[in-house]
Amino acid sequence: MTYAVAAATAVTLLLAGCNGGDKDPTPTATASASSTASTTSTSSPSPTSTTSVQLPAAARAQTDAGAVAFARFYILEVDRAYVTLDNSAITAYAQRSCTNCQTAANTVEAAKSDGQRQPRPSFTITGAQTQPFPDRTVVDVYVDVADVPSVNAKGETVSPGEPGKDSFRVDLVWENGWKVKAVGPR
Repeated sequence: MTYAVAAATAVTLLLAGCNGGDKDPTPTATASASSTASTTSTSSPSPTSTTSVQLPAAARAQTDAGAVAFARFYILEVDRAYVTLDNSAITAYAQRSCTNCQTAANTVEAAKSDGQRQPRPSFTITGAQTQPFPDRTVVDVYVDVADVPSVNAKGETVSPGEPGKDSFRVDLVWENGWKVKAVGPR
């Protein structure tokens, strides 16, 4: 099992404790990477945590399109972390209370300690939709998962990739910029 799959499994097991038991919300709006917001956007500063990963400008807007751009960015950063073994973006762009975010960061650290990583990212985002609430915004992100194995320091496969489709629910709050409150499978 690849570390990304292990993290996704851990996210699945922890989701019930992270989403507060909310029922699945009904979608009220849809946005894509190419959508533009007609409202004025508000830029946010870089996160206070240290990370070498820069948040894209589109993901800084306090709009539905900004939430979608942020959620897409975050999911891709979680995947990228298994390639670079750098979990700083996972924690920098999440609330400390996000249990699944911390689990993903810890899984990256375990892969690093074990000398294992993915040779390339495995996620391709195929879509996303936003569901705004008064106190938060929920974005469902849909991905295709490529057949990317975990490899050791010599580049030898230690576990096969598991291709398929997946989806993630990213619960966001605005705190001078988007932060992940909870993340898990949809």
